[in-house]
Amino acid sequence: MKHVTRMILFLMSVLILSGCTDGFPDEEMHFGIEDKIRPFAVYLVTPEAAPGQEVSGSIRFWAPQPDDVESIWKVALDYDLGLYGVDEVERHYQPVEVGPLEYNWLGYFYQQFTWTVPEDIMLTTSALPDVLTDPAMVMLAEELIGPAAGSPPRKAAVDSFLKEISADDIEAMPPMERAATLALADLFACQVRFRITLNDGQAVDVTRNMTIRQTSRLGGPNTNENSHINDFYVTALEKENATTEDFGDDSIIKHNYYFCENYDCFENYLYIPHHEDWTYFMTIRHSAQQYSSPFDPTVILNEDIERLWYYSREFEPNDGHHFFVTDDGDEAEMWNLNERVRIMPDGIHSKFIVTVVGYDNRSDWVMYHAVPGCRAISGIVHFSPYSEMP
Repeated sequence: MKHVTRMILFLMSVLILSGCTDGFPDEEMHFGIEDKIRPFAVYLVTPEAAPGQEVSGSIRFWAPQPDDVESIWKVALDYDLGLYGVDEVERHYQPVEVGPLEYNWLGYFYQQFTWTVPEDIMLTTSALPDVLTDPAMVMLAEELIGPAAGSPPRKAAVDSFLKEISADDIEAMPPMERAATLALADLFACQVRFRITLNDGQAVDVTRNMTIRQTSRLGGPNTNENSHINDFYVTALEKENATTEDFGDDSIIKHNYYFCENYDCFENYLYIPHHEDWTYFMTIRHSAQQYSSPFDPTVILNEDIERLWYYSREFEPNDGHHFFVTDDGDEAEMWNLNERVRIMPDGIHSKFIVTVVGYDNRSDWVMYHAVPGCRAISGIVHFSPYSEMP
């Protein structure tokens, strides 16, 4: 491995060369205001998997007519963005094993699935050409595999090389060889796409992609995992028309009511004291993973967390009250909502089911088929007078 040092330096340079809309009105955040199925998350237990690995997950959605919903699942083994990243390709469908559709009386659905990644998927995907052209992958394959990789290297040789390596082999390698091997595993990737058709008389198609590569099997530090929820809570400020800036004012009395605190989620129903002259906010914090840049492996980055907020009103799903508002008290749009959101009760005993879906993005890895992890959580907020607080 006398050329490994030169190879890592080359990788840092050649990668530089190979280099949902935000505006949703309230109707898009408010389940029930429109009479249609509203999918909000397809959760993968792991957002990436290796060939031969069994994967599992679930879909979460809201539906107005729970008894009439059917679902059909399939997975496209060959998924590619196509020329210029706009001509999406789906080919070679397989069925997916699914459990029963489960739902509660509020209209929220849940369905689990399992599926095993084919061992030969890297050989059949169109996302990787038979003869590799990516400069970084070519250089890594030539140095790690040698003449057996082909000239230029062929993906079949890289696929075979990575499959023969174990996590124990990785641990036993010299540091530079280990880094080079894991870098090749990171880059040698493709995607599959799950497609779920939900039908209650009107059909809605939902898609969710998954990264396929050997990184997780080999214990690579760039393995993508779903983010975790640090905290999820409601804050009541004893001030009328308070804003997010008032969180820094110690003279204002604040009360926190927790669904989750310090990574521990222990409540799904909160009673919040209702006062006409108080202001209410919800806050959610996720933990973001660190990962190395594909353009320079020595640069360590933090994932970008995107949060999507949804709600419905218990017993009154068609009610037009706007629960999410701006600091000024106006109707909010999705782009207004991030880690902390102002909420507006509709009087005493108003109840709202709030759902937050967090996506952890690695935008600089998209060209190497990275997909975001996902974490969804729901809770009920019930505004009550002090005399009826439990």
